[in-house]
Amino acid sequence: MNALKLLLPVLLLAPLAACAPEAPSDVETEESSESDARAVGVDTVFVVTGQDFKKCSYPMCGGFYVKAVNATKTTCLDGSKAAQCYVADLDFAALGLNEQETSDVRNQAIAGRVLLSGSLAKLDNFPQARVVVQKAFAQHTDAAPTGTFYALGSSGIVCITTPCPSLEAHKLNSSTVKPVTDVDFSALGLTDEELSAALATVQEKNLVLAGTIKTSGAKKKLVVSQFYDTVEPSTQTLCLTDDACGADAHCDTSVCLSNCAPGMVCPAVCYGACAAGAPAPVGGSCVDACGDQSADASCWCDSSCTYYGDCCGDYASTCK
Repeated sequence: MNALKLLLPVLLLAPLAACAPEAPSDVETEESSESDARAVGVDTVFVVTGQDFKKCSYPMCGGFYVKAVNATKTTCLDGSKAAQCYVADLDFAALGLNEQETSDVRNQAIAGRVLLSGSLAKLDNFPQARVVVQKAFAQHTDAAPTGTFYALGSSGIVCITTPCPSLEAHKLNSSTVKPVTDVDFSALGLTDEELSAALATVQEKNLVLAGTIKTSGAKKKLVVSQFYDTVEPSTQTLCLTDDACGADAHCDTSVCLSNCAPGMVCPAVCYGACAAGAPAPVGGSCVDACGDQSADASCWCDSSCTYYGDCCGDYASTCK
């Protein structure tokens, strides 16, 4: 697929009367922001709007400000409504991420690049709020999101002619649902692979995105300014030695990883991740250096190197 503009013609499975009615030409159909966020289900979708740099004791200061997307007012933990609410922490424990992944998504969220679907709750032993995140959605590109935030998915409506409202856009934090006949991703400059993945997400589980719906006759085109990838834990297998990875794989210790659960205090053990194939050579060799440092001092060949993640590439094959 080379075109970045999506048009979804489909076979007739519903009466043509179900298709979109005529509307005035070239009318933009974005509704104004609602006065207060109305959550979909039990969760509200938040975005971090900034950090709190006031100088006082944590957790009264030093946290973050969040707001519900698509809303002019957000309901804070104490029931008050404000343009934004103070929270002392962002709690990602429910996502099941490892330590590095949690740090990465936290940093992106603080930068305003991640949407947080969850609820506000009290900190343990303190009255201040935290965001208990149930799902997180990270920006796919560097483009600044504009327009309204939606979850885009199939409407279940099909027609024998186009335009057909075969998609529907659910406005986040609202009960508003809008029919969509056409989706335009062209502003994002996606590759064919990225576009295919985005369209598959629309059909399989809904795609979270930002954009503007424009109407021209029966056409209701959603012009996308940004879309979001669901944040999920990696499926990589952590390891300390090649033996943990099985045949035709090795333990890549080029990056220090951790199997420490979020919120736990763990020893600083550097794990690697299982990778296919033989390990790439790393600097020096363990030949004639087992139990010591390599001749060029670039790596180690002792029993502690698996702990620190600085073994020479041939350590497992040469010294064991």
